[in-house]
Amino acid sequence: MKPLLFVHGTGTRRTAYDKSLAEVKRQVKTHLEGYDVKECYWGDLGSTPWQHSIPQGPTQKEIEQAERIKLWQRLLEDPFYQLRLLESLPASTEISFSASPGEILWKRLEALTLPQEALPQEARDLISANDLAPFWADSIERILRETEDGSNIPRWKKVIEAARDNAGEMRAAIAHCLIAQMMIQARDLWILPMCSEDCERLTALIVDQLGGVDKGIGTTFAKVLLGASLLLANPAIRADRGDFSTETGPATGDILLYQARGDEIRDFIQERIEEESKHDPVLIVAHSLGGIAALDLLITKDLWERVQVLVTVGSQAPYLYEIGALWSLKKTDASGLPRFFPKTKRWLNILNRWDFLSYPAHPVFPDHATDREVSGMSPFPLSHSAYWRNGQTWREIKDFIK
Repeated sequence: MKPLLFVHGTGTRRTAYDKSLAEVKRQVKTHLEGYDVKECYWGDLGSTPWQHSIPQGPTQKEIEQAERIKLWQRLLEDPFYQLRLLESLPASTEISFSASPGEILWKRLEALTLPQEALPQEARDLISANDLAPFWADSIERILRETEDGSNIPRWKKVIEAARDNAGEMRAAIAHCLIAQMMIQARDLWILPMCSEDCERLTALIVDQLGGVDKGIGTTFAKVLLGASLLLANPAIRADRGDFSTETGPATGDILLYQARGDEIRDFIQERIEEESKHDPVLIVAHSLGGIAALDLLITKDLWERVQVLVTVGSQAPYLYEIGALWSLKKTDASGLPRFFPKTKRWLNILNRWDFLSYPAHPVFPDHATDREVSGMSPFPLSHSAYWRNGQTWREIKDFIK
């Protein structure tokens, strides 16, 4: 039986490796007749747990602050985020014979096109001090002039004028939209972001100019905008940062440890290659960081007489090379690979476009790497571990080595 050496990736520890190993053995039995799967478990050489460097908490005040951070994260991705949510709420059926709060709000918003006249001096000073003045007019115009598809009707006029019970939240949404738009434009020009105190104060000043804060403001956003599931899903505001660190620690820690001191991991992989190649060269199937380590090893040491084929799966090695961070090879062109590194049919790189930690190798190493893309419906990050049960992975390996 020919040896197949299964090298795991970052963050994997014994229990997880054993489960993956069992699946690999099952798939090899089905697709790769004549191969015997051998272990290459290096997890015990990976990063160790930490405890004292984890901040305690957070306090209730810090949780509330994190909620605001999450909101601004959303707004800096989509400045109209809150307005879109309010747009989706049912329209009020209340009949009014006078100007509604929303109609008054729209007129006040129109008045803000001239900040020197409509905004108080403190607001103008904050905008100027944060280098945002050039972006104010455009931010206002986007709210005032954006039209609905196929019509000349201002989209947000319709939404804002419909505001009654939630007029206070509409004012906050408008203020956030204006500030977020300015911050995005400033960011694109490498202007430093506002501090949170300035941001909160400017929000309050704009809301005041639009009519002030209603009693009970925040009810709609608490229920619709944030929501308990969204808050609990956000690692920045989990009650126990220690749990979050424990969950993410091995994966992140292994990467950092490998970049700083990866010798032990590479030496271990070399030992396993030498142990299992006494009779036949090994077929290496290496995932993620394991693939980086195996490639680094085979770039720095000529072990190719002992290696039939290197298969990297979900690998970041091409990306690391291009940014100048691949340990074994300083960025040059592909000819920078050593002469003993084979040029034909010895390196297969398997990727999945929905695995955002997988990268094509052939464009970077055209004379050495062959890429094969496998399909899969798993979203990221599950897609990064979904190769082993995917029969296409094994069919591509079988086709490459035949």
